[in-house]
Amino acid sequence: MTRVDTAQHNNGVKAKSIEVLPDNVTSILSCVKPLLFLENLFGIFRFRNNSGKLHLSGVNVKILGIVIFIVYIAIFYTFTDVLRFGRKKLLDNVPTFILHVEYIVTIVLTSFVLVKTNIEIYLGFSEIDKSLYINADTTFYKRSRRHTYLLLGSILLVHFSYNLLPYMFNLFSIETLIIWPVYFLQDLEILFFCKLICMLKTRLHIINKHLNNAACICNGNRNIYTITGEALTDFLILKKIRIVNLASVYHKIAHLCSLVNELFNFLIFMSLISVFFYTLITICMTLYYVQIELDVKTTAWLSIKIVWNIIEMGHIVSIIVVCEMLVTTRKKTKVLITEIIINYNLQETMRMEAKSFLKLVEAWPLKISVYDMFYVDTSLLLKFINVCTVYLIFMLQIPMFINFSMQ
Repeated sequence: MTRVDTAQHNNGVKAKSIEVLPDNVTSILSCVKPLLFLENLFGIFRFRNNSGKLHLSGVNVKILGIVIFIVYIAIFYTFTDVLRFGRKKLLDNVPTFILHVEYIVTIVLTSFVLVKTNIEIYLGFSEIDKSLYINADTTFYKRSRRHTYLLLGSILLVHFSYNLLPYMFNLFSIETLIIWPVYFLQDLEILFFCKLICMLKTRLHIINKHLNNAACICNGNRNIYTITGEALTDFLILKKIRIVNLASVYHKIAHLCSLVNELFNFLIFMSLISVFFYTLITICMTLYYVQIELDVKTTAWLSIKIVWNIIEMGHIVSIIVVCEMLVTTRKKTKVLITEIIINYNLQETMRMEAKSFLKLVEAWPLKISVYDMFYVDTSLLLKFINVCTVYLIFMLQIPMFINFSMQ
C-alpha cells in the first residue's frame, strides 16, 4: 500500500493525506451487494468474487441457475391455471409469459454470454476511482451503498403495497403469490441498470468539479467546490489530475457506459415490450368490460390491473430519467470545458488539453440505446404515449364500425 502525502500549500493549509489502495473492487461491489445477492436467489450469477478478485462463474454454478429456473417454472405451472383458456385469462397472462421468456434469456445472457462484460465493468470502475483519487474515501462508498438500500427498499415497499390490494378486494390467491417473483425480478434488473448509470453519473460529476476547481485555482479563486465530501484545498492534489488525465477518465466512463448498454440491452427492450403489452391489454380489457354490466369484483380486478400498469410505467420513466441525468451531466462537462477554452488567462497548454477533451466529449454522447434502434430519452416516452393513444382511438372505433355495419 502506497501513500500520497501532500505538501503544505503556500497559504499554510495542509491537505489530508490520501491512501491509494491497490485494489478497491470489494468497495465497489459493496455498493451493489444486495442486488447481486438477490440475483443469486433467482439463479443469476454474474461472476465469482474471491476476496476482491473477479473470476468467471463455474459450470456447476451456471447449471444451478438453469435448475432454479426449471424448478420455478414447474412450480408455477403446477399450482396455477395460467394455461386455462378464456379471453380474460389469456390476456391477463400474456405479460407473465413474456416475463418467463425474459427470465430465462437473462440467465443465459448474464451467466453464459456476457460474463466477461460484467467483470470488465467493475474493473473499469476500480480504475476510474483510482484515477480520481476516491478509492480511499470510505464515505463515498457508504453513501453509494445507502443509496442502493434506499432504492431497493422503495421497490419492496411498492410491491408489498400492491400485493395488499388483492387482500382488500378478496382477490388474493396462491397464483398471485407465485407470479410475484418474476415481476420483482424484472424490477430488480431495472434497479441494477439504474444504479450502474447513477454510479457513472456520480463519477462524471466529480470530473466536472475537478474541471471547475482547476479553473478557479488558476484564477486565484479559493472558493472551490467539494469533491468527495471534503474540499480539496491543496493545489498539488488537483495538479496530479490534469485535464488530459480527466479526459482519459471520461473515456473510461464512456467505455463503461457502452458496456452497461450492451449488458442491459435485452432488459430495456423487454421492459418496453412488456409495459406496452400491459397498457394494450389494460385498454382492451377495460373497453370490453365497460360494455357489459360491471360487478364489484370485476371493477376491483380492473382497478388492480390499472394500478399495476401505472407502477410499471413508472419504472420505464425511471430508466428514462436516469439516462437523461447522465446526458445532462455530460452537457455540464461540455460547458465547463468550453469555459476553460475561452478563458485566455489560463495557460496555453491547459487550453489545448481542453480542446482535445471537448472533441472526446463530442465523440462520446453517453446516450443509452436499445440495440442501436432508438435512444432511451424523453422522446421515447412521448413516442410510447403516442402509440398507446393511437391504439386507444383504434379500439374505440372498432365497436362503432361493428354497430354501424349491423344496422
